[in-house]
Amino acid sequence: MLFRSVLSHLAVLALPLAALVGTGALARDLIDQRRDELARQAELVALLVEAEPADLPAALREVTSRTRTGVRLVDPSGIVIATSGPRLGEDLSSRPEIQEALAGRRGVAMRAEVPEAGSNPRQDRGGRVALRWLYTTAPVYGPNGQLRGAVLATRPVREVLDAFADMWGDLGWGVAAAVGLTLGLALLSGWALARPLEELARASRALATGRRDPLTAARGSPIQEVRALATDLAAMAERLEARLRDTRDYAGHVSHEFKTPLTTLRGTVELLRTDTDMPAAQRELFLENAQVDLDRLARMVQGLLTLARAEESPVREAVDLAELVGRVAERFDVPVEGHAGPVRGDPDQLEVALSNLLENARRHGGPNVKVRLETTIGHSAFEVEDDGPGIGSAVLPNLFERFFTTSAGRTGTGLGLAIVRAVAEAHGGTATVSSVPGRTTFRVTLRSEEHTSELQSHSDL
Repeated sequence: MLFRSVLSHLAVLALPLAALVGTGALARDLIDQRRDELARQAELVALLVEAEPADLPAALREVTSRTRTGVRLVDPSGIVIATSGPRLGEDLSSRPEIQEALAGRRGVAMRAEVPEAGSNPRQDRGGRVALRWLYTTAPVYGPNGQLRGAVLATRPVREVLDAFADMWGDLGWGVAAAVGLTLGLALLSGWALARPLEELARASRALATGRRDPLTAARGSPIQEVRALATDLAAMAERLEARLRDTRDYAGHVSHEFKTPLTTLRGTVELLRTDTDMPAAQRELFLENAQVDLDRLARMVQGLLTLARAEESPVREAVDLAELVGRVAERFDVPVEGHAGPVRGDPDQLEVALSNLLENARRHGGPNVKVRLETTIGHSAFEVEDDGPGIGSAVLPNLFERFFTTSAGRTGTGLGLAIVRAVAEAHGGTATVSSVPGRTTFRVTLRSEEHTSELQSHSDL
């Protein structure tokens, strides 16, 4: 992590240099600078020649020694008549830049060759052999304004490496400081990022083995995304831990609820097998009790299957809640009041939830049971109300818990109301109960179809 951070920071530092060199912008700028510099030198030499110094070759050599610029003077026919280097008398009339100067204009040319003029024409500063050369020319005039010839000035093109070599003395410390600062920032940022990420990875491994990590460093990270990830991971760990506790409790309840009837059945079978002289009436009683236990086991198995299906994501289809409630209420011969809009969900699960509430009201409530429908903004609800003696305040908080039952004997499974709550939560709703002597109301609130469709469209975005 730290190594990659250092490399990324150094790459960012080198990007401007790579852009200058890679696009050729720096090379073009160096050529433009050299061309302008050489043009001014050619014009100055032309002025020097027009002043007619006593020793022209010596004057040209002095210019070369000071500026490292090769200088030649040609007559109107293009023949070299004075030079700071060798090849005196060379014919340069065919060169375009000479022709431009003899026509009274400034000439410029760049060629990949090694000129003969100059004190050391094969090398630029730094001792490297030059590959490209710039030539500039300027016309030379006499006292009466007549054209006397032209000045040819030449220097190697300043290459990028030469420019870096020239600037290194001034920029060396700055570059070293920039690299050092970049490395420091890279190490610091890499450490700041690597530490919480390593903690997140460690927490993930711990979570896989059933342990939790407090994620102290990750939650305090200066990086917002890391903090958000740590918070989400901690929340997921809490949910998984709660789910594991719920699963352990669920397994304990299931084993306990199955153990009692199975033990009774085992005893009944052993007694019937060993006691061959048992009277027929007593044998019939034992068989009836065994049948009751078997029926209860079957109801619990069916209830557990229904509960498992209810806790899954239901089938999402449009459900006419008023029609569904009316159909179920008619089966139980219960009146319906109010109206409700459509919802989106699983009609079979909603029918099971309402049937469980009506059966519960018939079994434990008063003789008068009714269903009330209600519609609010974004929600639809149905209530099952009875006029029974009510439910004690100590019992109310546990009514929707699995395997909790107030039924005496072996008739109830304690899963009916748990299924109601699971169906409601699976549909994004709630199941509540309120009770006073003379009126007990179970209410299931569901999201309306319009609200559910709106949420779905937002999630699709």
